[in-house]
Amino acid sequence: MTSMQYFVLGQDGQRYGPVDLATLNVWVTEQRVNDRTWLEDAQTGQRLLSTEIPGLVLVQNVQAPPSDPY
Repeated sequence: MTSMQYFVLGQDGQRYGPVDLATLNVWVTEQRVNDRTWLEDAQTGQRLLSTEIPGLVLVQNVQAPPSDPY
């Protein structure tokens, strides 16, 4: 069975890929993919929000606690 392949639909209007889930997870750590990124299934052409991809580990945008001013 082949792994799912996706195109990343960039904000610049370009399609990147197709890439597999492992590569997408690397791109999350590189901040190239986030919870607002649109993807396209390379086989079906279906467009999905990154949050809809099973196994994609998205990093939450958590703010750091405020630094101590003293």
